[in-house]
Amino acid sequence: MIDSVITTINMTTPSQCSEVPVVDAMDLSPAEFKERFMLANRPVLLKGLTTRWQAIRDWVTDQGSPDLPFLRQRFGQSVVPVTDCKRTNRKLEMTLNEYLTWWEAHHTNTPADESLPATDTPALLYLKDWNFTQEFPEYEAYTTPEHFSPDWLNAYWDRPGAGETEGEDDEQCSGNHRFVYMGPAGTWTPLHADVLRSHSWSANICGKKRWILFPPPQEALLKGADGRFPVDVYEAMAEPSRFPQLSKASPVEVSQGPGDVIFVPSGWWHQVHNLEPTISVNHNWLNGGNISWAWEHLTQEMHGVKSGLFDEDDRDDDELCQQLLHRKAGMDQPHFAKFVAYSAVLDIEQNSTLGTGNAPAAGSTEQGQPHTLDQTGAEVQKEMMKRVSRVVSLLIGQGTGSAALLQQCLKRLEDAGADNVEISPAQEKSDDTRMPVKRQRVQGE
Repeated sequence: MIDSVITTINMTTPSQCSEVPVVDAMDLSPAEFKERFMLANRPVLLKGLTTRWQAIRDWVTDQGSPDLPFLRQRFGQSVVPVTDCKRTNRKLEMTLNEYLTWWEAHHTNTPADESLPATDTPALLYLKDWNFTQEFPEYEAYTTPEHFSPDWLNAYWDRPGAGETEGEDDEQCSGNHRFVYMGPAGTWTPLHADVLRSHSWSANICGKKRWILFPPPQEALLKGADGRFPVDVYEAMAEPSRFPQLSKASPVEVSQGPGDVIFVPSGWWHQVHNLEPTISVNHNWLNGGNISWAWEHLTQEMHGVKSGLFDEDDRDDDELCQQLLHRKAGMDQPHFAKFVAYSAVLDIEQNSTLGTGNAPAAGSTEQGQPHTLDQTGAEVQKEMMKRVSRVVSLLIGQGTGSAALLQQCLKRLEDAGADNVEISPAQEKSDDTRMPVKRQRVQGE
């Protein structure tokens, strides 16, 4: 199967990881970050990236707690998405005023016990996936660190005319994967892998989180006897009869303090707990370094869509299958092809990682200037172009649509110095390295 070739692009991911390294960002250039962590698909905790953020100044009290009165006064009328952590499928909407009123009435600033025992409160509400920057573009709460550029995913949704082209789905073209989270001690996000197998970065404005992460090769060990993934991996660890393979997994845990930024690479399953009252910012992002993960994910999700259709005519109805895929994964395959072609060409034109400089691409709010690449930057650029060229060649070969755009993109990549990667018949037939396909869909964090 041709989709199995994508997996071979990502085999730098470790099957085990003994710890998440902690690095001062002042000692790690953006190019070095991309080489050591992004392209290697390894997590890292970075310090020193948030000191100048307005949110750090405005949203945090002198005691280091969330400044609820300021948030209420400045943003209180905003309607925000809220999840009840006691009932993981219960989604709510309320104004920020209403949420902060609940928070003040039910919780203090007392840190949670490290063992995270269940509380007796009837509801445990967590404000999640708030598209803050979309709602308040004039308020520059933070800037995207240059380490996390280019951000193809958000730049694509931000592009001029998104959603206005005839035949495009507004929902597909107006997405935003920049989120604000806030909640009291004890709130948490269930076990998941991120949307479209994207990377994510998460910065604590204040408070403390605990992360548990599983490398992608251990994904199959997380599934229970019924083939499903656990909601709470800590509870699953106490039920070996339901999750017989879980004890073989080797997760890593890391504590994230105020101002810390964690990089969670593609395909790493993770669960997150707030140990203190916490506010954080989270972005999901794709670029040339991990675009193969997204295509692999969409390809395997399509297998799942078709295997769930009992009627052969339905399985052969590509339009129906693509609609179901979009509903399940957030993007269909033809739109993905258009997204890749647009993003790669834009990246080259803006002298970002696929071009001749190292400036942030569109969609990043931190400004940089193109400059001559050092040896590390040149090696990163070469590897990124190679990976994008591979995926574009696969998309053309699979006939996913947007053939003219993809051919133009491949030509631009070749002109920029990318090697066109040939896929051998032996690789196309290889089926041994496929990653498992079932997962729970959780938006962020």
